Amino acid sequence: MHKYPLPVIVALALGFGIIWKPSAVATADGEYTAFFALHDELHPVDIEKREPHRVYVRKTFWSDDDRTLRVDAGTTRGKGALIIVEGVPGSDWLTAFGIASEYGAKFALSVPEGEAVPCRVLVRSGAESAVASVANAPAACEAKAAPATYLLASL
Repeated sequence: MHKYPLPVIVALALGFGIIWKPSAVATADGEYTAFFALHDELHPVDIEKREPHRVYVRKTFWSDDDRTLRVDAGTTRGKGALIIVEGVPGSDWLTAFGIASEYGAKFALSVPEGEAVPCRVLVRSGAESAVASVANAPAACEAKAAPATYLLASL
């Protein structure tokens, strides 16, 4: 019975010492400075050499059988960019929105019977745009005409 009081007293003394011991928190000043410096050395970014944001149209095609306009477009911003396609001359039913995948976006716009078939398409993403003539467009279209100048208003 004489063996138990000494370990209990030592345990109580250590417990109270730990509880009342002042604690200090080290600040994180400069903790990641070395990491960021190394990251910048390993991954240099030259803003002048980056490709500027641009929009491109790979293919546009009019299918007279099912009255569908097919557009394959993309942007150098890549995956996640919003792409807007409009038929020219424009109307509400010839506007489509899509989010670009890694390789761009593909659109299939159905044109109702009796509505005008677009001769060109306007593709926009951000402040950039591109105009392309529609392949296999009806004979009424002047496929070889130069694209008209468009004034795009920004909101």
